[in-house]
Amino acid sequence: MRNSTFNGTVKTNDPPSILEPIVGDCFGTIPTLHKNKEITVPKMDKALVSEKRAWRLAKRAAKKRRTITDKGRQGGRLARIVHWPYWVGTIQTEKKRPLFGPRRITYYAISDAVMGGSTVARIIPKFETQSVPMYLLIPPEREIEAFEQELATVTKETIPKLFIFGPPTQQVESIQLIYCPFWEVSLCSKDEQALSKVVYVNAFNGSVRAC
Repeated sequence: MRNSTFNGTVKTNDPPSILEPIVGDCFGTIPTLHKNKEITVPKMDKALVSEKRAWRLAKRAAKKRRTITDKGRQGGRLARIVHWPYWVGTIQTEKKRPLFGPRRITYYAISDAVMGGSTVARIIPKFETQSVPMYLLIPPEREIEAFEQELATVTKETIPKLFIFGPPTQQVESIQLIYCPFWEVSLCSKDEQALSKVVYVNAFNGSVRAC
């Protein structure tokens, strides 16, 4: 039977989410997914995107793909904060200069651990450790080996282009898996009253990922 409270889900007047984990079985045991896990997350230095705005962004993205209409069951939306995985690699560079001392710059290669695609940044938020229920974690689909291949491309092709007078000396200092908060919004389809569309909205910047 379902637990009467849903830790991690935004409360609404709707029936319990189909995504809500079952807490305990007929023998009184606790499933693994209900256990907490220590994860690395960015420090919250600003307010997150509100549930109301996340719902609007998710609905707009779904309408562009013609998956819902304005006649959809608006009261049937369900939203909760989940955590999306990213690989982050720290790269130390050093460039010797004849008339000056060596120039040292730290770069960060960031890659989506679910959908792929990487970017390079010089500044990223500080991190902290949090204990989060495992059912609120989006599992990584890309292993560290795939990210290491991306790092090789970044160090050979991307970073050298940032230096005018030849490539710097580079060293990969660390690789870590971090999690960013996302709103997981479940929407009704336009043809039936079942929940059939899940849209993820970045709780930091409002970017949308429809699945």
